[in-house]
Amino acid sequence: MALAGGLLLSGCSFKTPAPKPLSSFSQDPALYLASSYALDQEREQALAKDYLTRHLSPWSSTAPRENRLSTFWGLRSAKSHPGYGENRLPNSKEWIERLEYEMNEEGYPSLLEPGIITQDTDARVMPTHKPRFYDFKKAGEGYPFDYWQNSYLFSGTPVLITHATRDREWFYVEASFVSGWVRSLAVARASSAFKGEVEGVLGWAIPLNDSIPLYDSQGEFLDRARLGKLYPIHALEGETLTLKVPKRGASGEAIWQESQVSRSDFAPFPLSFTPENGARLAAKLMGEKYGWGGMYGNRDCSAMVRDLVGSMGVWLPRNSAAQAKFQGGFVDLSALEPKEKESRILAEAIPWASLLYLKGHIMLYIGEHKGRAMVLHDAWGIRTEGSEGEGRLILGGVVITDLSVGEGVEGVKEKSLLLHRLEGFRNLLSPLEIKKP
Repeated sequence: MALAGGLLLSGCSFKTPAPKPLSSFSQDPALYLASSYALDQEREQALAKDYLTRHLSPWSSTAPRENRLSTFWGLRSAKSHPGYGENRLPNSKEWIERLEYEMNEEGYPSLLEPGIITQDTDARVMPTHKPRFYDFKKAGEGYPFDYWQNSYLFSGTPVLITHATRDREWFYVEASFVSGWVRSLAVARASSAFKGEVEGVLGWAIPLNDSIPLYDSQGEFLDRARLGKLYPIHALEGETLTLKVPKRGASGEAIWQESQVSRSDFAPFPLSFTPENGARLAAKLMGEKYGWGGMYGNRDCSAMVRDLVGSMGVWLPRNSAAQAKFQGGFVDLSALEPKEKESRILAEAIPWASLLYLKGHIMLYIGEHKGRAMVLHDAWGIRTEGSEGEGRLILGGVVITDLSVGEGVEGVKEKSLLLHRLEGFRNLLSPLEIKKP
């Protein structure tokens, strides 16, 4: 996720042109599979070990990762520009001051407890579910771009609880990849005994679909398994897996509950990093609506990429810029002409294992089709310009396109095309470490 103002793939338009039909691009990921490869088992396990170490790292933290400045940046921003609320009217100074009182900045950090998210929840910049839109009169600064929607945390995410509002309705938490305010009822304290149960599990399981309901032995709903989640495996018998699902006890402590599921719906973590598995997972995400910062439980561009490659054992940070630059290897194409950029991608990027980046947006390269570089991405839209002002050509979710989507549509300028704005790419895997059959 990146700030919305003025960026290519963000916006709330004055006039939204009808999108060019995506029928010119097949939305079946499997149709873009041109060649196969795999990682050797040792490298695959090394990536998985790194992923789990990072995933569980908040439980071993002895101090907050965030300092006071980074924890309370949203408050300072709101005090200088309160923004607009859900009624399209300015947020009041008095309301911002009430939030400031509840945040108790002078008392930070007031807690230092390991915890775990026990229900899917928003991670907010401020301790409120109320929004802060910057300016409804500007494209990219109104709905759905709530500047206080930082991210979305899945149940089962280990966190460090570092602070509480005065009324204790909200906790500030640090996950391995993001920090933010969550409702206190969505997180539980993780005792040493609770954490210790993870050490003896048979392994970890990942969902192979994006909406699998989980129930306890009495048929009571526990959770909804989604791509990107991880579950400890308690037992394996025939075609049945018993998963451990974290829930919040009556006193706020974390407890494990068990859920029996079909092995056909889950796979051992990590799923092998192959183009076939990438396409298999992508097929379950096609058409999901765009969700700025995880709004409504939907993904944005970086969350979609993170959940997909994470299921195959590759850990990524939260936002698009960080994902592109993480651990080096970013290939800068910003000085090249559009055709030269595409030629470099076709020659050097790895299908299903390369991230393409432009300011505010990240995409997964999936290969060549009719001489064009194709991408899987979760996009809001392409900037348009016209007599009635700036707008957006809405894509609105997870789609497969080339890098010139929108070309020829009235109001879409060449400078707004993905290929024109592309800054570079990063290969998640080295060409030297993949094996072709």
